[in-house]
Amino acid sequence: MREDTPSMKLRVLFLLLFLTSTLTPLWAQGSADPGKEFSRSAAAAVKEFEQRYGGKVGISTQVLKTGKVPFSYNGTSPMIPASNLKIVTSAVALDVLGPDYRFETKLFGPGTSKGGVLDGDIVLKGAGDPTFFAPYVDTSTAPFAEMATALKRNGINRVTGDLVIDDSDFDREFIPSAYHARYLLSSYAASVGGLGVNRNVVTLSVGPSGVETDPPTGSLQFVNKVKIGGYDQIWAERPRDSDRVTIHGVTTPGSTAQTTITVFDPVRMAGSVCYRVLTNKNIQIDGKWRLVPEGQAASLNNMVLIAKHRSPTLVKLLEATNVDSNNLFAQHIFRRLGATVVGLGNVRNSEAVVRDFFKRNHIADTGFRMDDGSGLSEKNRVAPYQLVYLLKAMWDHPQGQLFIDTLPQPGEGTMRGRLGGCTVRAKTGTLNNHSGLTGYVVTAYGETVGFSILVNDMDTTWPAVDFQDEIVAMLARWDKPL
Repeated sequence: MREDTPSMKLRVLFLLLFLTSTLTPLWAQGSADPGKEFSRSAAAAVKEFEQRYGGKVGISTQVLKTGKVPFSYNGTSPMIPASNLKIVTSAVALDVLGPDYRFETKLFGPGTSKGGVLDGDIVLKGAGDPTFFAPYVDTSTAPFAEMATALKRNGINRVTGDLVIDDSDFDREFIPSAYHARYLLSSYAASVGGLGVNRNVVTLSVGPSGVETDPPTGSLQFVNKVKIGGYDQIWAERPRDSDRVTIHGVTTPGSTAQTTITVFDPVRMAGSVCYRVLTNKNIQIDGKWRLVPEGQAASLNNMVLIAKHRSPTLVKLLEATNVDSNNLFAQHIFRRLGATVVGLGNVRNSEAVVRDFFKRNHIADTGFRMDDGSGLSEKNRVAPYQLVYLLKAMWDHPQGQLFIDTLPQPGEGTMRGRLGGCTVRAKTGTLNNHSGLTGYVVTAYGETVGFSILVNDMDTTWPAVDFQDEIVAMLARWDKPL
């Protein structure tokens, strides 16, 4: 006999709420349709919001068990979803990759050695792992140190060739073209690559020894314009498509000041960091480190696997993606879809995988567009009803419970301070002029409702947040059938 929902915890709670509400069915004494009553209340809230604040509102709702639509307003209009798009990335990743998927970064080398010497190149093969930073590893360079240990364990202390860096699983569009310039130096908008380290961010230290980086890398060029003065304050800038970094500011004599900055090319940084770690661990590399041509995998003929680093499971990464709205994880997971299914992790291939999921789950893709996997791009478009249909698809999905559990509840992550006392799991989304809230809510009557509330083109987003909470709280308090 088929279960009605994928969630045992939520099913128990829903049953208790249902039994409580059915003991005193006061609504049954009236003649009004309670579903229409809710629709009128929601419509009044929308009208008041638009009159006060303007903007564009899109709302879709669905009672998941019955399929009824309590309220829809511009529900079929494609809108900018902000981080609500992470729901799409997460659902499709669980479906396609599975909850136990792990990114694997591998080191290959010649199958035989002599006297501790590998004759030829070694190949570092990336899969887009975004977790080379604490707490997912001890330090950002620890995975490369593990590879040096593996080489030594095999009796190898010298490589006669090069360290070849293979990032061919992903393309090299490190930064989506639609990203605003104001994003580019901030860690929340870090570059995406087939290899990376330390969230693709470096800490710059400027002091008596000049400019130093953590992690140590030779992939950046510096123009140091810091002057000696009476206080310590520095900042850095670089062009959109360059790793030539100019550092400005002031330091007191003998002191060291720090700042952080994203890198443009995360693959070059990872290659440089790996080379330095291996050589610092007394692995002599006679050659240099070099990148494969874009999209061309390194030849592994006559090579064997020497070492492998595995990320945490996908479901663990999705918890961070949704609870903390981790853009880097969302971006890498999205690109991984195209790499796994099509053979190359670029935006269009990954979007095609998402569209296939829509097709298999009978979700129309009219007006839909994914320009990234995180929602930072304002070229993304999705209609509220498409998000709600996706919620319904995951409600019935074998991985549905895991999907629901990746979404924050009130008091957790980006839902901290929102909707306290309500039984809600939802993804927030915020850009400068756009806001969204999409997820599941349990009504006081005991029905589970999927909802998506997107608000675009606002001067400021705080009224939209309050409005979203008002609509969801209205659903949570509803003690009649919708």
